[in-house]
Amino acid sequence: MSIYNKAFIAICFNGFGLAFIWGITVTNIPWLFDRVGIKETDLGIWFTIFAILQLFFSQLSGRVIVPIIGTTKTLMLGQLSFAIFPYIFITANNVQTFFLSSIPLSIAAGLIFPTLASTTNFIENNTKRIYQTYQQASFSFGFIISGICASLFFYLNLYPPHIFVGLIFFSLLIIILTYIFGLSSTNDYYDKLEKFKIPEKKVLFFGLNLAIFMGTVGIMLEWTPLWLKRDLNATLYVSSLSILFWGAGEFIGRIFGEKIVNLYGVKFAAGYFGLAGCLIFFIAVLSGNIYIILFTVFLFALSTANFYPVVLMQGLKYTTESISVTAANITTIAFSGFLIGPAIVGFSAETFGLTFNVIALCFIWAFNAVLFIYFINQLNKN
Repeated sequence: MSIYNKAFIAICFNGFGLAFIWGITVTNIPWLFDRVGIKETDLGIWFTIFAILQLFFSQLSGRVIVPIIGTTKTLMLGQLSFAIFPYIFITANNVQTFFLSSIPLSIAAGLIFPTLASTTNFIENNTKRIYQTYQQASFSFGFIISGICASLFFYLNLYPPHIFVGLIFFSLLIIILTYIFGLSSTNDYYDKLEKFKIPEKKVLFFGLNLAIFMGTVGIMLEWTPLWLKRDLNATLYVSSLSILFWGAGEFIGRIFGEKIVNLYGVKFAAGYFGLAGCLIFFIAVLSGNIYIILFTVFLFALSTANFYPVVLMQGLKYTTESISVTAANITTIAFSGFLIGPAIVGFSAETFGLTFNVIALCFIWAFNAVLFIYFINQLNKN
């Protein structure tokens, strides 16, 4: 097995681990709401703190940490911070401790996400293959397994703090696997240290495009279980299935992502296909039928699965800056949307309700897809 294939296995372990732990976490948010008395606005503040800190650590990762210690050690450091998060989150007895749990999570996200993107691009350049879609598939597979496990945990009525202690050891296992499979110090790549400066306009656009997209994904993942339970009166078992259906749709779409891009091009893979899935999901939301909604969550995820990897590839393709800095810039902007989007819902849900926000999500996603298609057309003209 080549060093690049081994390194990609380490990347997939990290993607899977992040998604699995996060999937288990969001399905337990309703339990934490009821135990601590957290409100939607509190969750909105939590995501805001998370977003601000993640912006800082993403930039620190791409500009300083990766150039000094390399990608493998950066991933291990991020996973170590991620191992601390579950315990603080699930054992919170008050809102202040709940807010505190956002700190290790933001450090982990800032270190891991841009490093995964830049390392995957490094592997692509050395193998002449498209790997971003498969890398994103590891996240989707993590959500699939987390959905299955969450439903099983609810069925067995397991005590959530016990589950989250297990997640700590799982994260430590990912650190060991990263050390075994990741790029060694001699094969790792080290970009030069970079001072902060405003990213290129094209990078800013692709980052903004992904921020809007990740905002909608964040809403789907973090608010759908609560929306199904509170507005549509679904049981915790049924509402947790939304994570499973979303992960399954993304996983299948991304496994075939390389073929879809090669056969139909980036505009179809990231634009037209998703517009069709968004329309179907919108109609299902209006129906109010829980099971139809769950099925169309799968279709929506399937059709939008390759938006993130395709847009990220375009950003790394058109940049004139170093790959680690560009990856840090794009993922920093992108994941700020992943955090800010759900935070906005947290503030608006108490006034307009969660159903209103889910409907608004459909219009926002459709606008973003059209924006991407337009920008790619403009780039092709030049």
